[in-house]
Amino acid sequence: MKINNIKNYFAYLTCFITGLVILIIELVSFRLLAPYFGTSSYVTGIIINTVLSALAVGYYIGGYTADKYKNIVLPYIIIFFTAIYLLIFFYLYPLILKYMSHASAILGAFLSIFSMFFIPMITLAFIPPYLIKMLTSIDNIGKTAGQIYSLSTFGSIIGGILTTFIFIPYFGSQKTFITAIVLLILISVSGLFISSKYSILLLLIIIIPSVFYQKKNDNAVYSTESQYNLIKVLKENNELYLYLNNFFGYHSKSLNNKKLSESYYDYFLVTPALTDGKEILILGNGAGTSMTQLSYFYDVHIDGIEIDPELTRVGRNILNLKPNKNEVNIIHKDARYYLNGTYKKYDIIIIDLYAGSPYIPFHLATLEFFRLVKKNLKDNGVIAINFPEYAVNTDLETYYMDTIGKSFPSIFISDHIIFAFKEKRDLNFIKNKIQKFHPDKNLRLFFNNILNQIYEITEIKNDLVFTDDHTPIDNLIFKILKM
Repeated sequence: MKINNIKNYFAYLTCFITGLVILIIELVSFRLLAPYFGTSSYVTGIIINTVLSALAVGYYIGGYTADKYKNIVLPYIIIFFTAIYLLIFFYLYPLILKYMSHASAILGAFLSIFSMFFIPMITLAFIPPYLIKMLTSIDNIGKTAGQIYSLSTFGSIIGGILTTFIFIPYFGSQKTFITAIVLLILISVSGLFISSKYSILLLLIIIIPSVFYQKKNDNAVYSTESQYNLIKVLKENNELYLYLNNFFGYHSKSLNNKKLSESYYDYFLVTPALTDGKEILILGNGAGTSMTQLSYFYDVHIDGIEIDPELTRVGRNILNLKPNKNEVNIIHKDARYYLNGTYKKYDIIIIDLYAGSPYIPFHLATLEFFRLVKKNLKDNGVIAINFPEYAVNTDLETYYMDTIGKSFPSIFISDHIIFAFKEKRDLNFIKNKIQKFHPDKNLRLFFNNILNQIYEITEIKNDLVFTDDHTPIDNLIFKILKM
């Protein structure tokens, strides 16, 4: 095979690889930014539009340069230095994102994505139009352009599939990030080897193994990355706390010898006193703190819904949260997806979906979501919700209570835990139920505290409601947290 043919075929491969890497980087950027800025529509829009802007600039520069300067070596030099740029930010991105997170979510997300990936996206987009000029003659411009952009797009499709279903789920965002860098280094040094005498740059590949070294965080008892979360277990005052993503607040914690958490989880222990049933559903089971408590104190059956299987494993193996296996069933699904697909009805539904992050998934706070909850609740049933403490007495609370009030006629609150009933109840009913209930002696004092704190929410206007169509929840959260 002639050397020119080898160069041509390798140019097509180059377009495929750069297209693949573009999608890998774009999808990884969502994962890298999520722990610091959340996954709101604002952050998503910033990432997508920044990437598209960079691609537009890169395509223009690549086409313009190709008309002025024709050299097959140039694309591989650009790809190589793109890899070096990304490698530098691979080491620096935790510091950059942590620093940027002190700004507003919108500004911080924009500055982060711009500094980390705007230039690499420009340089990668530079490649296809430049190589079109290298490969075309007057008779095959259209064919070559079609082939180049088709291969580049096909590479992006493969990159999207691999990143979504293999790289991030099985290897995590950091190894996916470094995979993209390695691919760029390999294609660039190979292209330089084929196209020029710059093969000495192959020696620079020795930098690759060093990036796999990860310094252990001495403050963490355990840390890992799952398909859904960055997970870290810290030991504080002889208790183990499980933190997720941006470490805004802990998501689960170990239990003392009395099986009490001395935290909001203990409020859920009052729910069996409010209804005579024994079927409990926990939406957001986490590592299993509430499930372990309820199965310890009561003869009940519990279905725990948790989207992340790794949290279940960490709960059992690291936090030693081991509920009675004969009484519990853990289902690894999205909470709303489970509600959509089940016909089972429960006496108690615990909604613990908002811990560990300031961001509330919009689809788990809408009128349609609470109608699903109501559909799966028995007539005498009660729901208990861990409402974000930072949102008490804010516009977010007003919206949220109005949304719940559309489906549930009676709503009560103690501290920041909401109790809502499918049937009409009053405060005397609640207090009588709690007073007549005879719990474990370790719970009696805590139950008395709830009696002194609980009150009814009576100002429900139903004019401010979250729906699947319109949920301004991100705006309200940003306003509260001054983002």
